[in-house]
Amino acid sequence: MTSKPIYKEQNGHGANANELQADPAEVRRFLEALTSLARAATEGMDNPGLLQIGQVHPLDNNGYVPTRYRLDDVEQMIADAIAFSNAGHNVYVEGRTVRAGLRGKMRGAAEDTVAVFALIADDDGDKDKPAAALPIKPTLLVETSPGNTHPWIFLKRAVAPEEGVVIGRALKAALGGDHNTGVITQPYRISGTVNYPTKDKLKRGRVVPVPTRLLATTRAYTIEEFNAAFPPPPPDCRPDKEDDNQDETVDRFMAEEMLSVIDPDIDHQGRLEISSALYNLFGEEVACALRNEWLGKGGHRPERREMQRQWRSITRKGRGGYNYNAGTLVHHATEANPQWRRRYEKKWWREVGDEIAQRLYHSPADPDWNAKFFKFLKQAPNDEPADASGLVEPPAPAAPKSEAKPEPKHNAKPEQEPKPQYSPPRRNGVERVCAEDIIVREHQWLWEGHLLRGAQELLTGLPGLGKSQVQIGLIACVTAGLPWPNGEKGMPPANIIMMTAEDALDQEVIPRLIAAGADLSRVHILKGIRSDGKDRQFLLGEDLKLLEGEVAEIGNVGLVTIDPITAYMGKIDSHKTTDVRAQLGPLKDFAERMNVAVSTITHPAKSTSQKAIDQFIGSQAFIAAGRIGHVCIEEVTGEENEKTGRILYTNAKNNPHTKMPTLAFRIAETIIGQDPNTRNTIAAPRVVWDKDTVNITADEAVRAASGTSGGKKSDGQKQAQEFLKEILSKGERVPVKDILAAGNAHGFTKDQLRLAKEKLGNIAVEQIREGWTWQWIM
Repeated sequence: MTSKPIYKEQNGHGANANELQADPAEVRRFLEALTSLARAATEGMDNPGLLQIGQVHPLDNNGYVPTRYRLDDVEQMIADAIAFSNAGHNVYVEGRTVRAGLRGKMRGAAEDTVAVFALIADDDGDKDKPAAALPIKPTLLVETSPGNTHPWIFLKRAVAPEEGVVIGRALKAALGGDHNTGVITQPYRISGTVNYPTKDKLKRGRVVPVPTRLLATTRAYTIEEFNAAFPPPPPDCRPDKEDDNQDETVDRFMAEEMLSVIDPDIDHQGRLEISSALYNLFGEEVACALRNEWLGKGGHRPERREMQRQWRSITRKGRGGYNYNAGTLVHHATEANPQWRRRYEKKWWREVGDEIAQRLYHSPADPDWNAKFFKFLKQAPNDEPADASGLVEPPAPAAPKSEAKPEPKHNAKPEQEPKPQYSPPRRNGVERVCAEDIIVREHQWLWEGHLLRGAQELLTGLPGLGKSQVQIGLIACVTAGLPWPNGEKGMPPANIIMMTAEDALDQEVIPRLIAAGADLSRVHILKGIRSDGKDRQFLLGEDLKLLEGEVAEIGNVGLVTIDPITAYMGKIDSHKTTDVRAQLGPLKDFAERMNVAVSTITHPAKSTSQKAIDQFIGSQAFIAAGRIGHVCIEEVTGEENEKTGRILYTNAKNNPHTKMPTLAFRIAETIIGQDPNTRNTIAAPRVVWDKDTVNITADEAVRAASGTSGGKKSDGQKQAQEFLKEILSKGERVPVKDILAAGNAHGFTKDQLRLAKEKLGNIAVEQIREGWTWQWIM
């Protein structure tokens, strides 16, 4: 971890700068007020998202590290903010919530926002960028240093990110201030933490850290009150607009529009500036994807390392890398094609829809502005130029119309031919992605060949073979870092979320976990869902978003277990592929999005088969959705197929890895404690694995065990085969219903006869008008 910076000079309060600490009472006052207002703004939302608190070392502008919290986790926020500050980091929070699933140091772009509950102005007096006087009182006013403040304006009801971007621009247009004013993704200082000078501030003469404090609090505002105070400026569609260095909010779609008109064969300095602006605006992952898409049109194939190297080079050489931001992209795009903004605004209108756009864009000086702009957007198909006359922000008195046509501007640059560009996914339409934009990553195994992060594993087997005990044994390995069943070294301990529908928690599940050696403090059992005042079962088709929230709140979750999976699928037909895929497809996406392994248990199929892949219940969609499949099978030996007492743990399917060797285990019983009331000892079963692998495949184990669990059953199978040979001996087609009826009269079950047909192997199946028939092929 980067060490705390040392400051030689005294701060303005007379205390040693190196001894300055966060003010716990001030941090609590600010975060309690912020979270209370945020919870009120997001009340009623099914998924209000997570709040981000970020820490960054003052001498490393590129080292932002976010931590995400549920809005009601106030105590943890307070404790972490104080700890981050006292460790020498500047500490920030945002006026929005973000989706679960953001990884690592990704702060998230505008499209990762769930809800915007506050807009903030950046009043930087020491940079000669003060904000104008607010027309309304700020909900929270934070003094970040002498002469500099952050006015927070909270909304009574949170808005979607698209609307947040627009009203953020309105705030920026009304107040001015620093370029970060109104940017929904921008983090701001937490009151009560220490403001440590960065490299840029040291250059401007700020050489000592100072405390931050909350100056005032007041109420939140409705969106109507906000729009009245900060009227959104109408989109400027003039092709000759000179806004080369305009600071504004840039989302990913706007950046894509600007890049589409900038020549990828621009000079080296231009590429450096644009790359740095993207990196500064969106973070590493999104910036790399945007840059690769743009430069790829000119034959360049940049890599992430190259971009990181260029960014470090620019900032290290003091060439103003931090200042390459929104204005940089606007400058290059306007130089390339002054009409890029008009195409973007038209696309934006189509994206958000007429109702929202017309409500957000209005002009106090011209009540007919909406109608004019709407007509402008509608009159030109696709992205063809439209007549923008009359769409300049009108002056107070409208000038009389003239019959003469306006003279063309001689200094206006001709519009370039639009270049092919990436089409962003539509919210209510097709979602696609270019393969080149996907960043490849290695498999992240919990247990190599068996449990994989981002993938679902299925385990099946006959009742009583210990499937649940096997899964509990894997839970013990994950939570306690125990060696894996094949002797491989254990992983660093992680948390797990467990769903179990068939076993009592106090009498079976917990005793088995103790017997297996699990760390109970890392086992989180999802018992049910509270909805509309009633408790109900968790359902895969309805509650995966809630499960995402639990994964994010618990943190460091490596495994989610479901036993059995059919108990959590609601009222569906498990034999219908479409029904099953509708449930398991989103579960696959959840595993990938949250980067957790999912282990599920199913019951075996009712119909018997010689293939291990057919042992999974119902539709083939069950095992098709799973990347890895295991089958527990009783081990038999000898001509009489006698049981050995061992259970074989076989690998029937393995998409991401070669199939793993078969393992064997037995079920043993262990004393785990004493009942506190009766004083009787409590015993629980556990899995004991054999050290050596077994030289048998899953299919071979199924063939050995099918219909051969003892001498009597083996004899019965031979008799069923002889019966079929006799009834089909004439070589004619015989209706299946007649064969089953005759077999039943001789004491043979339907399964015995179907298995006998498969073992004989030379019986043709054909459907005629009267139904299905079997025919012996001589």
